[in-house]
Amino acid sequence: MSHQPLLTISQVATTLSVSQARGYEILKKGLIPVVRIGRQVRVREKDLDSYIESGGIGMRSIGGRRHAEART
Repeated sequence: MSHQPLLTISQVATTLSVSQARGYEILKKGLIPVVRIGRQVRVREKDLDSYIESGGIGMRSIGGRRHAEART
């Protein structure tokens, strides 16, 4: 099993050139999947790359099904 690099919210925000508050909004909306380690939130590098490659369109789970969510 290979380990994917996990990024902090600060690293995610820097990569996206947004504030940390905006980074938290994106994660809270479920546009990028997160990994929770206790109370800490991390993002897999590959998931952030997928979000960027999609042009800021993420996938959000609603009612157990995944739906495309337009960029906010």
